[in-house]
Amino acid sequence: MFTLRVFSGQKFSNFGINDRENKLELAFKANPSSSIGIGGSYKWISVNLGIGVSNSLDSVFGEARKIDFQTNLYLRNLRINIYSSVYNGFYLKNTKDYLANSQYYYRPDIQTKTFGLSTLYVVNSKRYSTKATFLQNEWQKKTAGSLVIGGSIIYNRIKADSTLIPYFAIDNNFLEGKGFTKNRYFALGGNAGYAFTLVIMKRLFLDFSLMGGFAYGNTTIRTVENDEFSSLKLKLTLLNTVGFGYNGERLYVGFNYSGFMTGAPLPFKHAGMNLNVGKVRFVLAYRFKIKEHANILPVWMPFEL
Repeated sequence: MFTLRVFSGQKFSNFGINDRENKLELAFKANPSSSIGIGGSYKWISVNLGIGVSNSLDSVFGEARKIDFQTNLYLRNLRINIYSSVYNGFYLKNTKDYLANSQYYYRPDIQTKTFGLSTLYVVNSKRYSTKATFLQNEWQKKTAGSLVIGGSIIYNRIKADSTLIPYFAIDNNFLEGKGFTKNRYFALGGNAGYAFTLVIMKRLFLDFSLMGGFAYGNTTIRTVENDEFSSLKLKLTLLNTVGFGYNGERLYVGFNYSGFMTGAPLPFKHAGMNLNVGKVRFVLAYRFKIKEHANILPVWMPFEL
């Protein structure tokens, strides 16, 4: 069958800086990137095309300029996630923790660049289907789950024209009053977890997966005095997905979410950073019967079309 889908959704990219010594945190967010689009799947090929829509929250939280590219490849045994983005302009979600009578603190000069790659192996792919939730070209009729194992690579850079630590946070002795204008880190690690789909009456489903692990990598910061400090330590990673809706022989109506979170210690005492990227999507899909036909690809290729 050929699966045709229409969808609407949002992509997001957030980061935080925490000072555990003083129990303080700075939670920076960019306005989520909204889009609507259309896509299709046939056998191993799946393509989605979306266009961005205006965000009414720009007038409240400040306008964020962004390039956000996410690709997810769902094969029978493999789940491959690729993430690449550039975001300009962030607001401080918890501004009122520092300035009780102020609007959201906006920083148009903050820029993040992120690249992530994760490859996950689905052990029980004969009973558990990743494609059913995220590509809509399969139908899982019975409750089943699977152990999932794999690895990930993550690179992130955050920079600003002035210190990332606002003046009011420095006044609260955030990071002992120290400021920095740039942070970058690179890490390579492994993940393991479990994916599970609960099916009710063959058509209603609830799908979720949770995979965690450790990555080993380098964190480097540049201070306002233009000095650099680095640390090589273990970093936590977390990949999770959620999906629910209706999936029948022809019709699919559902919601799905996929996210990647990582945390890394900073070369300051009792300090760290965290990154959270991902997307949410509502999908309406329908499957059309395709007449049998001869494979149009060369016989030496490992798949047919």
